[in-house]
Amino acid sequence: MARQIFHGSMILLVLLALPMRAPADTVQLRIESDRPVVEAGKTHTVRVKVEVQGAELPEADRPPVNLSLIIDKSGSMRGDRIEHARQGAIEAVRRLGNQDIFSVVVFDREVKTLIPAQRLTNLGLVEETISGIQAGGTTNIHGGMQAGLTELKKNLDKKYLNRAVLLSDGLANVGPTQPEAFDKLGREFSRSGVIVSTVGLGRDYNERLLTSLAQASEGNNYFVDNPKTLPKIFEDEIGALVSTVATGVTITIELPARVTLRNVLGRAYRQAGNRIEIDFHDLGGGASKYSLLELTIPRGDEGQVLDALVARARYRRVADNRDGETSARTQVRYTNRPEEADAAVNVAVQNAWVELHQAAVQDEVLDLVERGERQQAQERLRKLGDEAAAAGIQAAPARRLESYGQRESQILQERSYSRQEVLQRRTDAYQLRNQQSVGRVRIDDER
Repeated sequence: MARQIFHGSMILLVLLALPMRAPADTVQLRIESDRPVVEAGKTHTVRVKVEVQGAELPEADRPPVNLSLIIDKSGSMRGDRIEHARQGAIEAVRRLGNQDIFSVVVFDREVKTLIPAQRLTNLGLVEETISGIQAGGTTNIHGGMQAGLTELKKNLDKKYLNRAVLLSDGLANVGPTQPEAFDKLGREFSRSGVIVSTVGLGRDYNERLLTSLAQASEGNNYFVDNPKTLPKIFEDEIGALVSTVATGVTITIELPARVTLRNVLGRAYRQAGNRIEIDFHDLGGGASKYSLLELTIPRGDEGQVLDALVARARYRRVADNRDGETSARTQVRYTNRPEEADAAVNVAVQNAWVELHQAAVQDEVLDLVERGERQQAQERLRKLGDEAAAAGIQAAPARRLESYGQRESQILQERSYSRQEVLQRRTDAYQLRNQQSVGRVRIDDER
C-alpha cells in the first residue's frame, strides 16, 4: 500500500468497520471503534474492539470430548465439600456420550488415577466409583495436574475437545508449590492443546495459583463459597465444553505505518513491528470474546481514505475438523463536519473499555491491599473518574467507572476486604477479562 502524507488542522477522521469478505459460518469477526469520527489536526487515541463470535450448532454435530476431572480429596474436603464434589463429577459424566473419553484423578498427599482414560460404556459403574471417593491427607495439586495431563495425552487429537477441570479447596503443600512451577505447568497444558478450568472451593485456596493455571489456556475460573453449587458449576462447565464450535482461534492484526499501538486490554498479545497476534483459544456456539486495542491515529485531508487496521481470524472448525478463517478491516475516512464526530460515538465500545479497565484496576487494588497498602489502594481508585475523562469516555460509562471507584474506596476507608471479598473480586476480574459466560455465581446467590 502506497504511503500517503496527511495534513490539515480542522479535518475529521472517520474510522469505519468494513467487511473484507462475508464472515465464515462458524466464526464471525467484528471490528468497532468507540470514535468512528475524530477531529484531525492533532493525534487521537481511539479504542477499537476486535470481537469473535461463534455460530450456534446443534449438539448432535459436536465433536467428541477428551476430559479429565482432577479432584482434591485432602482432609479439608471432608463433609459437604467432598459430597458435593462427588455429585458434581457425576453430573459432568452424565453430560457425556459414548463417543467421549474421560478420566478421573484424585489427590491428597498421594495421586491416584481413579478412572483411567476410557469411553463411557458403563455409567452405573462410573458413578459407583466416583461415589466412593473419601477425603483425607494433604494437598499435592501439581502431582494431580500432571497425572491428569498424562491421561489426556493418551488421546490428544485434533478431533477431540481436550479439557481438564481442577477442583481444590486448599494450598499446595506437597510437591512443587511455587507459582513459577504452576505457570510452567499451565503453559504445558496449553501447548498440548488442553484448556484448563479451575474451581476454587471455600476461602483457603490459593487463588493466584488456580488463576494462573486457567489463564495460560484461557479456561474458566470459578470461586465457590458454598459447596452446594458445585453440581451446577460442573454442569455449566461441561455444557460450555460441548458447545464449542471452534478451537485455536487466533487473530492477526496489521497496522499501517502511521497508525501506532498504545495498548491492548483484556488479553496477552504478541507484537512484531506492525503485526499483532492475540489468542482467543476455544470459542463456544453463541459466545463472543473480544479484546480492545488503543490506537493512535494520524491526521488527514478531506475525502482521503486509509486502511487503518486489517484483522484476520484463523481457527479450526470442530464440526468438520478443518481450518477456517475470516477477515475484516477498518478504514479511515476524512470529513470536515464536526457534528458527525459528536453523533458517531460508540458507547457500547466505551462500555467494553470500562469493563476491561475496571478489571485491571481491581487486580492492582487487591495487590495493594494484600501488601497492607490500603491508602495507596484508595488513591488508585479515586483516579478512575479523571482517567475516564482523560480518555474521552462519554458521561454514562464514565460515571459507572467513577462510581465503582468511589464505592470501593469507601469500603477501604472503613476497613480492609474480607477473604471472601478478595476471592470474589479476583474471580470477577478474571471473568471480566476473559468474557467468561458460565459459572458467574455471586456471593448473594450462594446464601
